[in-house]
Amino acid sequence: NIKSERRQHQPVTKMTEKKAKGPTVTPQLARMRGQWVQETTEVTIKAPNTLLGVVKGSKDQPLRVVGLDKGLVQDAADHIKALVQKAVTTTVTITAPNNMLGVVYNVRVSGPQKGSKDQPLRVVGLDKGLVHDAADHIKALVQKAVTTTVTITAPNNMLGVVKGSKDQPLRVVGLDKGLVHDAADHIESLMAYEKERRRLSTPVSQTVFIPKAHHGLIIGRQGQNIRYLSLTRRITIVLPPKNVISDEVTVTGLPDQVDQGRARVQETTEVTIKALNTLLAVGPRWALISKRREKYKVCVFCPQKGSKDQPLRVVGLDKGQVHNAADHIKALVQKAVTTTVTITAPNNMLGVVVGPGGSTIKEIQEKYRVRVSVPQKGSKDQPLRVVGPDKGLVHDAADHIKALVQKAVTTTVTITAPNNMLGVVVGPGGSTIKEIQEKYKVRVSVPQKGSKDQPLRVVGPDKGLVQDAAVHIESLMAYEKERRRLSTPVSQTVFIPKAHHGLIIGRQGQNIRYLSLTRRITIVLPPKNVISDEVTVTGLPDQVDQGVRDLVNLVKSSTHICYNSDF
Repeated sequence: NIKSERRQHQPVTKMTEKKAKGPTVTPQLARMRGQWVQETTEVTIKAPNTLLGVVKGSKDQPLRVVGLDKGLVQDAADHIKALVQKAVTTTVTITAPNNMLGVVYNVRVSGPQKGSKDQPLRVVGLDKGLVHDAADHIKALVQKAVTTTVTITAPNNMLGVVKGSKDQPLRVVGLDKGLVHDAADHIESLMAYEKERRRLSTPVSQTVFIPKAHHGLIIGRQGQNIRYLSLTRRITIVLPPKNVISDEVTVTGLPDQVDQGRARVQETTEVTIKALNTLLAVGPRWALISKRREKYKVCVFCPQKGSKDQPLRVVGLDKGQVHNAADHIKALVQKAVTTTVTITAPNNMLGVVVGPGGSTIKEIQEKYRVRVSVPQKGSKDQPLRVVGPDKGLVHDAADHIKALVQKAVTTTVTITAPNNMLGVVVGPGGSTIKEIQEKYKVRVSVPQKGSKDQPLRVVGPDKGLVQDAAVHIESLMAYEKERRRLSTPVSQTVFIPKAHHGLIIGRQGQNIRYLSLTRRITIVLPPKNVISDEVTVTGLPDQVDQGVRDLVNLVKSSTHICYNSDF
């Protein structure tokens, strides 16, 4: 509108000037021009050049509205002022860290460049109310995105951080301050519990003070008293040497057993509990110690942090209360002590314990609440360890594993046999060995054909069935040996005097012929011109034995001479 009014105004002015300068201006035209100049209205509007569209680079000059009609000029000026007012922008700056600027959306934001130091964020718009609403929205987003950080100082063995790094603080970061502090308290309670658990994981020793003159009563005649206490209570009682003047008597063992042994020796108003400092945790904010003090009305003195393993002392006026407090503390220590059982098994049996995909070992650990440590694959036979807080469950888990290993352990029996006997074990087409393997659920390893006499092996999980299979195979080979012995001709020599050889031959050879036919043997006598008492009998073993007996009986029936035979 402004430009159009200027275009309308300028031609008129130029035309008027041309007519005024021209020689043909009439008095009437000159009068009209003077009247128009006199009646012109002009209104100036001051505003920045960025809002008026004037020549770029000129200093802020006022905008002028000129016209003949004063009312229209004023209306045009008001219209332009309204446009200028509408175009005036409101700017609000918000100070926030650069890492919080990514949460802003749906507004025109002028943010600092990435990497610049924290510069204010600007929200620019036409509507002042909307600009402030957007600024409030952005402030709420920034406030919501501000995180709270809590640092917790603890040794690395409580945090599970990178091995070898120096003790660095653990940090808890979150948006909600309350939840961050709750998480920090939770972590601190976990670490306090772990400290207490470690404190309670070692057997204890107690020191009682008994006058040196009474140490002989503890020992007893030929040491029977101290030996009885040590065996029945399963404790170790250490007395000072004879040449050392000291009233200290140290009782070492499991807490309950030490308590019983101490009660038998002497009760005192001060009890010391010797354990690793890691097992003497006092609980979060001395909660455990405070509870014991209030409940038993005793004083509990713990060693200073960082000191070498010093005994914990329980002191009070009431002996019973002192000992009850000490027993309570010992029970806590005993509860934290872990039991370890080692199981020796060949590495090739560990797969049975682990199971497919670790299913078996996982089931054992969940059932008995223990941790099973299996040696690494390829290591030499290392023991398998079962660790847990409950002694009974640890031993039950160990028995379970031993049963699995025992069930999977194979028994091997070796049988020494010549290669010419292996065919009996294999049988026609392998029928015999197959029957043995199926019957006794074993595996029979036969040496390769042509190898020198190698042992035959019977392997299986059931020791009894393996031995039965071995006995079966040995019986087969023994039967085969006997069969071969009875089917192989042998020769036996009997010594009969030369003078009696005629009796063996008989009249026209009837005796020797009869024996040869009936016993199926061959009887060879020495020639007549050879002086020899040897008579050789050849045939199957049983038949030869019977033939020799017949010969001896034949000669004996005629004479009273005794004859010896030899193979």
